[in-house]
Amino acid sequence: MISGLRGGMFRVRFDGNIFTTFETAQTYALYRSAELTQENGFDGFEIVSETQDPDGADRVASYSTQIRLLKQPFKAAPPKVFDAAALKAALEPYVLGKKCDNGNVCPHDHDYRRASGQRSDK
Repeated sequence: MISGLRGGMFRVRFDGNIFTTFETAQTYALYRSAELTQENGFDGFEIVSETQDPDGADRVASYSTQIRLLKQPFKAAPPKVFDAAALKAALEPYVLGKKCDNGNVCPHDHDYRRASGQRSDK
Protein backbone atom coordinates (compact mmCIF):
# COMPACT_ATOMS: atom_id res chain seq x y z
CA MET A 1 0.00 0.00 0.00
CA ILE A 2 1.29 3.46 -0.90
CA SER A 3 -0.17 6.76 0.23
CA GLY A 4 1.03 10.15 -0.93
CA LEU A 5 1.50 12.75 1.76
CA ARG A 6 2.36 16.44 1.48
CA GLY A 7 5.81 17.77 0.70
CA GLY A 8 7.34 14.86 -1.22
CA MET A 9 6.46 12.42 1.54
CA PHE A 10 5.02 8.95 1.01
CA ARG A 11 4.00 6.09 3.26
CA VAL A 12 4.81 2.60 1.99
CA ARG A 13 3.44 -0.43 3.81
CA PHE A 14 3.73 -4.13 3.19
CA ASP A 15 1.49 -6.56 5.07
CA GLY A 16 2.04 -10.25 4.71
CA ASN A 17 -0.06 -13.20 5.71
CA ILE A 18 0.50 -15.71 8.49
CA PHE A 19 3.34 -17.30 6.51
CA THR A 20 5.19 -14.07 5.66
CA THR A 21 8.41 -13.36 7.53
CA PHE A 22 9.33 -9.89 8.74
CA GLU A 23 12.41 -10.06 6.50
CA THR A 24 10.12 -10.47 3.48
CA ALA A 25 7.85 -7.59 4.55
CA GLN A 26 10.79 -5.25 5.07
CA THR A 27 12.54 -6.26 1.85
CA TYR A 28 9.46 -5.69 -0.30
CA ALA A 29 8.62 -2.35 1.35
CA LEU A 30 12.15 -1.03 0.91
CA TYR A 31 12.27 -2.24 -2.69
CA ARG A 32 8.94 -0.51 -3.41
CA SER A 33 10.24 2.66 -1.75
CA ALA A 34 13.22 2.65 -4.13
CA GLU A 35 10.92 2.06 -7.14
CA LEU A 36 8.55 4.84 -6.05
CA THR A 37 11.48 7.23 -5.64
CA GLN A 38 12.72 6.59 -9.18
CA GLU A 39 9.21 6.65 -10.69
CA ASN A 40 8.77 10.16 -9.29
CA GLY A 41 12.07 11.40 -10.75
CA PHE A 42 14.02 11.45 -7.48
CA ASP A 43 17.41 9.95 -6.65
CA GLY A 44 17.07 8.84 -3.06
CA PHE A 45 14.88 8.77 -0.01
CA GLU A 46 15.08 9.34 3.70
CA ILE A 47 13.20 7.16 6.15
CA VAL A 48 11.38 9.61 8.39
CA SER A 49 9.64 6.96 10.46
CA GLU A 50 9.11 3.24 10.35
CA THR A 51 6.89 0.73 12.08
CA GLN A 52 7.94 -2.86 12.34
CA ASP A 53 5.55 -5.61 13.37
CA PRO A 54 7.60 -8.80 13.41
CA ASP A 55 6.11 -12.14 12.63
CA GLY A 56 5.05 -14.32 15.50
CA ALA A 57 2.90 -17.29 16.39
CA ASP A 58 -0.39 -15.65 15.44
CA ARG A 59 0.76 -12.30 14.06
CA VAL A 60 1.06 -11.08 10.52
CA ALA A 61 4.43 -9.54 9.66
CA SER A 62 4.20 -5.99 8.39
CA TYR A 63 6.56 -3.12 7.73
CA SER A 64 5.50 0.47 7.21
CA THR A 65 7.75 3.40 6.44
CA GLN A 66 7.22 7.08 5.84
CA ILE A 67 9.78 8.40 3.35
CA ARG A 68 10.84 11.80 2.05
CA LEU A 69 12.03 11.78 -1.57
CA LEU A 70 15.43 13.37 -2.26
CA LYS A 71 17.24 14.82 -5.26
CA GLN A 72 21.01 14.95 -5.62
CA PRO A 73 23.11 16.17 -3.95
CA PHE A 74 22.63 14.08 -0.81
CA LYS A 75 24.80 11.59 0.98
CA ALA A 76 23.50 8.04 1.35
CA ALA A 77 23.64 7.15 5.03
CA PRO A 78 21.92 3.84 5.73
CA PRO A 79 19.84 2.90 7.62
CA LYS A 80 18.03 6.25 7.20
CA VAL A 81 19.08 7.74 3.82
CA PHE A 82 19.30 5.57 0.71
CA ASP A 83 20.37 5.96 -2.90
CA ALA A 84 17.32 4.49 -4.65
CA ALA A 85 19.19 2.90 -7.57
CA ALA A 86 21.79 1.25 -5.31
CA LEU A 87 19.18 -0.07 -2.87
CA LYS A 88 16.98 -1.38 -5.66
CA ALA A 89 19.97 -3.18 -7.21
CA ALA A 90 20.91 -4.71 -3.84
CA LEU A 91 17.36 -5.98 -3.22
CA GLU A 92 16.49 -7.12 -6.75
CA PRO A 93 17.98 -10.62 -6.43
CA TYR A 94 15.77 -11.27 -3.38
CA VAL A 95 12.59 -9.69 -4.72
CA LEU A 96 12.79 -11.10 -8.25
CA GLY A 97 14.86 -14.21 -7.58
CA LYS A 98 14.29 -17.63 -6.09
CA LYS A 99 12.04 -17.75 -3.02
CA CYS A 100 12.41 -19.88 0.08
CA ASP A 101 9.86 -21.32 2.52
CA ASN A 102 6.24 -20.33 1.82
CA GLY A 103 7.28 -17.86 -0.90
CA ASN A 104 9.38 -15.69 1.40
CA VAL A 105 12.59 -14.02 0.33
CA CYS A 106 15.54 -16.18 1.24
CA PRO A 107 17.46 -15.14 4.36
CA HIS A 108 20.23 -12.76 3.42
CA ASP A 109 22.76 -10.32 4.82
CA HIS A 110 21.39 -6.81 5.25
CA ASP A 111 24.54 -4.85 4.36
CA TYR A 112 22.36 -2.30 2.57
CA ARG A 113 20.83 -1.35 5.97
CA ARG A 114 24.21 -0.67 7.61
CA ALA A 115 26.26 2.50 7.46
CA SER A 116 29.48 2.30 5.46
CA GLY A 117 32.24 0.55 7.34
CA GLN A 118 29.96 -1.51 9.54
CA ARG A 119 30.38 -5.24 9.10
CA SER A 120 28.08 -8.14 9.55
CA ASP A 121 28.72 -10.76 12.20
CA LYS A 122 28.01 -13.48 9.62
